[in-house]
Amino acid sequence: MKKKIIISIVITFVLLWTVFFTTDSIRCKNDQEPIFCIKTSVYNDGGSKKYVGLFYNYYCLKTLNPNKTDDNNESEYLIDKVITPWFFSIDYAQNKAFGE
Repeated sequence: MKKKIIISIVITFVLLWTVFFTTDSIRCKNDQEPIFCIKTSVYNDGGSKKYVGLFYNYYCLKTLNPNKTDDNNESEYLIDKVITPWFFSIDYAQNKAFGE
């Protein structure tokens, strides 16, 4: 009986995590804010934000565009949203998003 309770708790936890991660991942691809994450940091690189979810990070990256000049019509900021594993830094997320 105890074994069945432990297995059902583990299965419930895995299913809940899957729903949380999938929902935030879909919102990331659609450039929307996360639902199941808590904002933990705001960076001074143009306004990037870090959200922490259950074993994953959600970054809303906003950084100055290095290619922006007065002559071209490019935007002043580069904006992207990225999900990374839990212990990865914002540098990894910026490399993943902008390929720097």
